[in-house]
Amino acid sequence: MTGGSRGIGLAIARALVAEGVQVAVTGRNAAHLSAARPRIESAGPGSVETLQADVRRYAEVERAVAATVARFGGLDILINNAGIGIFAEVAEMT
Repeated sequence: MTGGSRGIGLAIARALVAEGVQVAVTGRNAAHLSAARPRIESAGPGSVETLQADVRRYAEVERAVAATVARFGGLDILINNAGIGIFAEVAEMT
């Protein structure tokens, strides 16, 4: 799952782990991932792997996928949750 260390992504990761799913969570910020891991793990019987990766960088995505496959034996579900917020007037965003 991309963008799983905070907000909606964190809630999704916790819900999946609560159902026994093995979840790999990526994010750009190592501190956010470190803080999220115990919160996700405590949700239930599933397991979690946290991986620092920026989805804008192809090599980092490849590394995260390879690490996920190595840890869990495959990849069954992909949740693209990463996003950014641009807070400005529409005319200023061109």
